[in-house]
Amino acid sequence: IGIPSGDARNRDYTPPGQAFVVKMPGEPTHQQQTADTPEGQVTAHIHVAEFDEVVYAVNYIPMPEAIIAALPKMGTQAALDHGRVNLLAHAPGATLLREGYNTAKTAGRQLATGNEYELQMPGGATMTVRQFVHGGVFCQVATTVPAGPSYNQELYAQRFLDSLEFR
Repeated sequence: IGIPSGDARNRDYTPPGQAFVVKMPGEPTHQQQTADTPEGQVTAHIHVAEFDEVVYAVNYIPMPEAIIAALPKMGTQAALDHGRVNLLAHAPGATLLREGYNTAKTAGRQLATGNEYELQMPGGATMTVRQFVHGGVFCQVATTVPAGPSYNQELYAQRFLDSLEFR
């Protein structure tokens, strides 16, 4: 049984004020957390939906002006490396199974390059995370699939990850 692309559970979702879209399988909940950093105050936003025991999440952090100004000098990879450190620090008990690069669509073309991680979570679930820096925003899409997933669970998780498009 598939979810047709027009189904309300699989609709285009753009968080307010953001320049990206994903195919979200339901109405997400939103949480945010603000923290002071040496570069200025940052607010992390997370939008989460769950369908068929799979968790779908979009996390984004608009970067302070000081970081945006420093990006050309420090490089996007340095920002992504910082994202890797934070991901692993906030996934206690997880084992890093795989890491590499991935791309996301930008105005219909495969241009945005980012990092991808696959983590084995305590209890056997698998979390796949893709991280990108685009337009002054650190963006992360993630799925958590239960241990022993069905084919559909893995397929829908992959479709969600692949659906990220920057505008």
